[in-house]
Formats: sequence, structure tokens, C-alpha cells
Amino acid sequence: MKTKINITNQTRTAYIDIEGVIGFENENGTVGTYAELERALQQLRTADISDIVVNIRSTGGNVNDALLIYEALLSLDRPVTTRCYGYVASAATIIAQAADSGRREISANALYLIHCSESYCEGNARTVIQTKELLEQTDRRIAEIYASRSGLKAESFLKLMNENNGKGRWLSPEECVAAGLADRIIEAAPISNSAADELKQLNLPPLPGHANGIMAKLTEHWNALLEKLGFSTETTPAPFISYPHEIECLSDRIERITNNNTAFHTARKTEVCQTEDPSICEGSRTGNSAAYEADAYNIRNGLTQ
Repeated sequence: MKTKINITNQTRTAYIDIEGVIGFENENGTVGTYAELERALQQLRTADISDIVVNIRSTGGNVNDALLIYEALLSLDRPVTTRCYGYVASAATIIAQAADSGRREISANALYLIHCSESYCEGNARTVIQTKELLEQTDRRIAEIYASRSGLKAESFLKLMNENNGKGRWLSPEECVAAGLADRIIEAAPISNSAADELKQLNLPPLPGHANGIMAKLTEHWNALLEKLGFSTETTPAPFISYPHEIECLSDRIERITNNNTAFHTARKTEVCQTEDPSICEGSRTGNSAAYEADAYNIRNGLTQ
């Protein structure tokens, strides 16, 4: 699999996209493993670039791959900027710390989660103890990486990671900057939600100001689109809508758009159910494990019969 690298020649900047689960190969050509990053870096070492921007959109994954990617980015001889978007969690936050001084950026719309490392263990009591020791050492190493960039002590991050029984806590962009996990907040690109502006950019007729004459306007739009695409309006007549309910709904939408009551203004608030941290192992749990967790959940929430 070949990793996709975008290079902007005008600014001599290369962009590396790290998306999905870290430690797994991604089908879309983005970086998901250390091996994929190494293939990307081989391209960059011979390219005429002055800066590297790493876009991160990942809820985490394998800590080992994340640490290796972190080390590889630190070894580069060109300035590295990391930019976090969406949910950036767990192992992905380690990679985010690999930027040069002042170059750790986070979107104003992002959320950032640091928490204790997790693992599954099978074996005897000694195996369990060894796994526990590895997890504690891993947590300490991750906290020290955070501390090395923030100026705070590792204990401060260990305390935050251990909140909610080790599940940590989602941090806002402002909290990330305050904790020293990011250097600055970048504003999201402005979103155009005006249908009238979109039609104007496409050189199409404007929307009707009211529901009257809607079919005539739709026919006008249809013909304009056909001409734009190079089709004949005579051989491809406008489809005739004979359903009054659809006409009523379309008329209502046009009136709301014309009055600037677009979906952005009229949509109801987003409601999100409480969830735990996304896990790379959710899809691979055994039936016994799933049944045990269901019983534990019921006991905690008083749902047992």
C-alpha cells in the first residue's frame, strides 16, 4: 500500500494525513501505522520542501505505533506542525506532541482526550502482574511526553489520565492550550449556508421569492442546468411533479431559504448519548466478555431483576 502525501509546491509544504485507527492500515491512503509513515518520509526526504504539516483525525489505537511515529517525526530536519481536528484521543495525542515549538495546533471544533492505556490479558497471576506493570510504565512514559512539552510535571497529567477510573476526560481546545498540550487554537473555515449565494456562484437563476409559480421556476432551473452541462433542453424536458405533498414541502423549503431560515437556523439541538472512550477492541470482544460487561452495566445502573 502506498501512502498518499500532498505537497503544495507554492509554499513548499508537505501534508501528511493521520486518520482512522492507529496501528491499522488505512484503505484511503492516509497514515495509520509506523510502516506507512516511513514510506511517506522516504518520499519527503528527497522532495524540495521546507515544512511538514501533520493533520490528525484519529481516536487513537496502538500505543507502540504512536510512539514510533512520534519518534520518527521528531527526527526530521524540517519544521513539523501538527493540527488536530474532530475527536483526537488516546494514542493520537502522543503524535500531536511531535511538532516543533509553537506548532501544535488544534481546531476550535476539536475535542482532546488523554487517558490511561488499556490492554487485554490472558494467563496466570504472574502474567496479569506483568501486564499491570507494562500499563503503568506506559502511562508514565506518555505522561512524561506531555510534561516535556507543557512545562508541567508528569504527575499533573497522570492525575488527569486517571480521572473517571482511568478513562480520563475530554478537553476543550481552550483546556488543551491551558494544560500545555497545544500551542494555539485555529479557527474552522467559515461555512456558507446560503442557497442564494451558491446559485449565484453557479450562474443559475435565483430562487423564487414565494411559492407561487414554483413549477415555472423549477423548469427555469432545470433548463439552466442542462445548458450548463451541454444538453439540449428540447430533447430533455423538465420532469413534471404531480404530487401535491412534495410540492407543498418544496414550497415551504424555498420560503424558509428565501427568508434566511435555513437548516442551520431551524435544526433542533444535537443530542448525544453518554459514551465511553472509543476502543479499537470493541469489534473483537468475545461473547463471554460482552455478556460480562452487560451484566456489570446492569448492576451499576440498577437494571437487574
